[in-house]
Amino acid sequence: MKRITHLATQIENALQQILEHDADALARETGFVQRQRKLTGSTFAQMMVFGAASNPCPTYTDRTHAATCAGTTLTPQAIEQRFTLQAAHFLYALLQRFAERAITLGTPEVAPLLQRFAGVFIKDSTVISLPKALATLWQGAGGSTGSTAAVKVQVRWNFGTGQLDGPTLQPARCHDRTTP
Repeated sequence: MKRITHLATQIENALQQILEHDADALARETGFVQRQRKLTGSTFAQMMVFGAASNPCPTYTDRTHAATCAGTTLTPQAIEQRFTLQAAHFLYALLQRFAERAITLGTPEVAPLLQRFAGVFIKDSTVISLPKALATLWQGAGGSTGSTAAVKVQVRWNFGTGQLDGPTLQPARCHDRTTP
């Protein structure tokens, strides 16, 4: 129980570091934030994470409340205008940073048996449905309802070293074996 509490504290600290500090640096690196402004990388990240935590399908109005909780007052229109390609790159970089930190924190001691191998890899994927308007970018599997939009998120973890490859994003209709 003590190890779980310690791990939870480490994850909480990593999440705080990412959402409050790393987010601003990643926002600049990805071009999401190009100059000092009211909406910072950390504010946008917190708005997205905590807004989705309270409502899995938030509206722009719902996101205004999450932005206020993160310390910035914005209109729904201002939030809508920030959903750009740069925002997508920024959120992807943020996801990668969190995955790297969370996986590294939870890396178990490797059994001597596994140390004989070059690597023990665990690979997994999941499919996330998206709005139909994104079907040209993220093609779903189709089915009886016609064209759909969905993204496949894949990760590969080296159990021995704790190294994480991914997350990698592909259209949902792609087979797992075609992952880069």
